[in-house]
Amino acid sequence: MNRLNTLGMWDIAGLALLIILAMVASVALYRGMQRPRLRLTHDSERGWVARPRDIVQYVVAIPFLVTGWVLWLTVILLIAVNDLDGSRMLEVACAVVLATRVLAHLSHEHANQLAKSVPLTLVTLVLISGSLRDPGAIATALDQLTKTSLTRPAMVLIVGADLIITLIWYWVGVRWWADRGGRGIPGRLAPEHSIPQAESPS
Repeated sequence: MNRLNTLGMWDIAGLALLIILAMVASVALYRGMQRPRLRLTHDSERGWVARPRDIVQYVVAIPFLVTGWVLWLTVILLIAVNDLDGSRMLEVACAVVLATRVLAHLSHEHANQLAKSVPLTLVTLVLISGSLRDPGAIATALDQLTKTSLTRPAMVLIVGADLIITLIWYWVGVRWWADRGGRGIPGRLAPEHSIPQAESPS
């Protein structure tokens, strides 16, 4: 006589909690990547401008943000079943971050699609279908990762590209294009960057 498998309340609740945490982390990851990171302030005379403190904040924060994005994508690739070895995982993670950051300053739609497709697809694959690497494969890939390092030019490329594209975006897309009546700002502004509404006459 076949014995029925039973699912307990905590089995379901535990998986639901894991899905929630993984999705919150993934959404935070792709939403952070898909938009320009330089904060702008609207000035009634000069239009959109970046204040000195916001420029400093961006320059200081972006290396840590890029590192975090690459690390999170690498971890997802590490635990999900795929044919990538350790060095290839790091290469793919860096390439996805770099491509997303460039698109973030050109087209919000394209950056959004790229930024969310990889992490959300992999997280869904891991959590729903249980497509996890076995411990031995993870250990092998992790060993390959520890033996892989980015060259100095590669590190400069990943962080420097963000700095350069942000500089171009600010002076061409914000200060020149938008100030001359261009249709919106490339990459779309973050939610907090909304043009102040004029007060209606009383």
